[in-house]
Amino acid sequence: MRRHLSAATAALALFAITSLAASNAPQASPATPPATPPSASPATPPTKTETDRTGLLMHCPKPNVAGFIGDPYPLDTCPVAGEKLGPDAVTVVLKDQRDALQEGRQLKYCCKECAAKYEANPREYQTKLDDAIIAKQKASYPLDRCLVMLDETLTDDTKTFVYGNRCYVACCKKCVNNFQKNTARYVTAYEKAVIGRQRSSYPLDTCVVSGEKLGEKRFDFVVVNQLVRTCCEDCAKKVLENPAPYLAKIAEAKTKAKGEGQPKSSAER
Repeated sequence: MRRHLSAATAALALFAITSLAASNAPQASPATPPATPPSASPATPPTKTETDRTGLLMHCPKPNVAGFIGDPYPLDTCPVAGEKLGPDAVTVVLKDQRDALQEGRQLKYCCKECAAKYEANPREYQTKLDDAIIAKQKASYPLDRCLVMLDETLTDDTKTFVYGNRCYVACCKKCVNNFQKNTARYVTAYEKAVIGRQRSSYPLDTCVVSGEKLGEKRFDFVVVNQLVRTCCEDCAKKVLENPAPYLAKIAEAKTKAKGEGQPKSSAER
């Protein structure tokens, strides 16, 4: 009997010790949800300049197949140093410009130092560059009416400006402002007008790059003020990367076509 009581007493003592140890053990705290990060403070409202820039960018034309907006760089000299460009010229497509109308423009420099100088102070060189482009292109401007006010004939008292390395002419300052607020619309209108005027007199029935016969899927585009036709976008990209030899080929074909179209003299008959 004593043995049974002793065993029972020992069992009770062991149970009491185990319960006490369990009650004294540290209890796991319930999982707490991750703290919610503080909400970000509201961003500063955009300035008028930033808003205007965003609005202009929304209405800019898309880059062409060569990756820039407008025409290839049209001069053979550096816009900073004024030196002749060589085979090692530095080609840049402007990005993140404060002036949205310069975004996507292709420029070429004689060296990296000149590229850095232009980027550091574009206004110092931009006016000089645009004046040089106007002097080169205005005389051969292919349209006789304003792009914005189509019923206005262009006269000597017009406004000339540059966008995407290309000279444009408007009848007044108000039309220049409207052009710059919706460049994609008016650039498209310009190119359609040039293509429409030059389509019937285009002197080649073959791709100016590959020499292949032009089909219904030909690629028509404008470089400066000249319609160019290629068999595909890859050939168009080659023209845009180095337009001079291809424009010369078109000009030569035009001259030849005019010569063949003239009546022969009595000595030639």
